[in-house]
Formats: sequence, structure tokens, C-alpha cells
Amino acid sequence: MLTLNNLKISQGSKTKKKRRGRGNASGKGNYSGRGMKGQKSRSGGKSGLKRLGMKKIIAQFPKQKGFNRQKAIFQIVNLNILENNFKAGEEVTIKKLFKLGLIDNIKEKVKILGNGEISKKLIVQAHGFSKSAKAAIIKTGGEAILTIRKTRKSENVKIKKVKEKPVKKEKQKTKDLPPNLSSEADAKGEASAQGGLKIKKLPKVSSKTSTKVERTKERKNKKTEEQKDKKEKEIKEQKDKSSFATSSATSFATSSAKALEVKKATEDKETKKN
Repeated sequence: MLTLNNLKISQGSKTKKKRRGRGNASGKGNYSGRGMKGQKSRSGGKSGLKRLGMKKIIAQFPKQKGFNRQKAIFQIVNLNILENNFKAGEEVTIKKLFKLGLIDNIKEKVKILGNGEISKKLIVQAHGFSKSAKAAIIKTGGEAILTIRKTRKSENVKIKKVKEKPVKKEKQKTKDLPPNLSSEADAKGEASAQGGLKIKKLPKVSSKTSTKVERTKERKNKKTEEQKDKKEKEIKEQKDKSSFATSSATSFATSSAKALEVKKATEDKETKKN
């Protein structure tokens, strides 16, 4: 029988509190179980240090040289280099400049500057020209052509195939043929001879589109017929109602007149008897 004096706590459910700093005999005496020195022996050290002095940390962090440039970097080629490396009437392209070793990289842009002189007629292709260089090339009878560098996006753009929509059936808009000509073929023959009449060729309409047009027409016709039937039914109902009202009124009038006549006849008989 369980009573208040019999109740007992289950074994291991209640433990004694650790008494720290209560002498070496307790086992947690001098350093209270934290050990000597170090981060975790300090108060608040177990929860982790906070990042104080962020500015100092950024200053100490190693950095890369240079900076990101927003403007495009050009490879420079001067007019005197073109004069020395190309013949008169030759076309100067970026590939040729790279083959001759005048440029380090094909992928980067090329700009032509006006240092030196040019006497040869050259067709120069580049991504940029200075005003003096362009004027000098044109003065000798050459051409300065600006080329647009292809980006990765423009190269990898996939062209979507657009599905051709079916052509709607249009009404024939042709000129009226003269009475002498029976068909369009005769008209074409005369047109070629005279050079006067022109007949337009209409685009060929596919069978699918023609069937769709016919279906839509049938639906419209059905709708119009249904609307007509509804209107006719409504008109008939109104007429029936009006005819019923008139017939009932006439029957009531005739019955009332007969009743009056009967009354008069009975009254006359009574007067005669008296």
C-alpha cells in the first residue's frame, strides 16, 4: 500500500550539486575544474570570443595588387608599325596583327594611334581609332573600319524556331477582268502583250485553316438560328396570352349580358302576375 511515508525517489534521478572552490578535498578546489589559464578558464570564454576591432582585422588581411577597371583595355598599334609591316593596298586585320606578333592576345580589343607617319593605302580593321590616326589613314586613300567584338552571350545565343501561324482565308481582292477575257490566264497573256493589266496572286490557304474557318462559320450559324427560335417562341407565348385574355373577357361579357336578360325576363313576369 503506497502512502506518503512509503514514497521513494527512483535511483539516479536526483544528483548532488558540484561544490566548486570548496577546498582540494572536494576534487574541484583551487581552479574549480577549469584548469590553469587559457581562454576557457576566463569568464565568458566558453561561449566564444566576439570579433572586436574589425577594422584592425581588415587591415591585417592580405590583399591582391591592382583594382578592377571598368573601361576596356586596348592593345595599342601605331601608324609607323603599320607602315613598316604591311604593303600598299593590303587589308590589316586583327588575325594578321597577331600572326606578325604585333599583338599579344586576339581576344582583347585593338586600338590604332597616330604616332609616326603613314604613306601607304591600307584597309585597317580595329576596335578603335584615334582622330589623328583615322584622318591619316583616310588621307592616303585607305579605310578605317570599326569592328565589334563578339561577346560570349552573343555567340551562345540560341535562335528559337518560330512556328508559322496558319494564314487566315482572305477574300479575293483582284481587279475585275474585262468582258473579252474569260479567265486569269487570258488576262496574263494580254497583260504581257500590252503591259497594262496586273493580277495579284493570292496566298495559298492550307486545308487545316479552311476547315477551322468552316467550323467557326457553322457555330455562328447555329447560334443565330437558336436566337431566332427563342425570339419566335417568346412572340408566340405573348400572342397566346393576349388571345386568352381577350377570349376570357368576351366570355365574361356574354355571360353577364345573358344573366341580365334572364333577370329582366323574371321581373317582367312578376309584374304581369301582380
